[in-house]
Amino acid sequence: MNYFNQFDVLLYPLNSYETAAVRDYFKNLKVLSYTLGRYPQWETTTILDGERPDNVSYRLYGTPAYWWTFFITNDRLRDHNNEWPLSNEEFELFIEEKYPSNYRVITIFRENINADFADNNASLAIADDILVGSLTESRARVVSVDFTLNRIIVEMLEGAFQNETLVCEGREYVIRYDSSFTYDVIPYRNAVSYYEYVNSTERFLPFTFLRGEIPGNVIQSKPFLEVEQEAHTNKFSIRTIRPADISKFALEIKEKYKE
Repeated sequence: MNYFNQFDVLLYPLNSYETAAVRDYFKNLKVLSYTLGRYPQWETTTILDGERPDNVSYRLYGTPAYWWTFFITNDRLRDHNNEWPLSNEEFELFIEEKYPSNYRVITIFRENINADFADNNASLAIADDILVGSLTESRARVVSVDFTLNRIIVEMLEGAFQNETLVCEGREYVIRYDSSFTYDVIPYRNAVSYYEYVNSTERFLPFTFLRGEIPGNVIQSKPFLEVEQEAHTNKFSIRTIRPADISKFALEIKEKYKE
């Protein structure tokens, strides 16, 4: 059940002796420009949890045969087949894989908000370093370091860090927690993806706020999980052809692809 199999195959030259088989997607543009303009009356359909394209086709048109029309009438589905919404169960698995529940984000702060990340030795951290809490002896593996956002992403191995200096096991640096330096430790999925102005869709990255360039009372944070949930929810709404027009629409599309 693959909409893209309807396109002709072209041999694209990679170099003087190799070619790759690719689909002729330019044909799609010609078909769409001709056909979609002839059917200006759309309907908006909500995909039910766990429904496949053929299920939606059967619910709307009494046959699974028109599933491929959804990939023509919706730009995001034409861009990538994976844009069809996951079931809620699949979405939870996706979140756990992308933002594991034992991952934490350590964000470094200082009384002087313009302080450089390197001032607290956090810039010395590299992937697979082991950080150990000086008080709790909790342990975490460094997954990645984001110098722009003053962040270290870690996988918690034992315990949980509790307002303590973090010592790198086997290497000569510490990440301080004292009167000058502090840090937050929060679940990876709850870390801020970006900020936006209240009542606006204008976005900016966390470092802009951390450096004091934007007053806190005019912005709201958007955590990774919230961003993913909104994107997931939006995928359940698609444009569809009216049942009265679907047979004619499908026939015209197929005829144009034959030209």
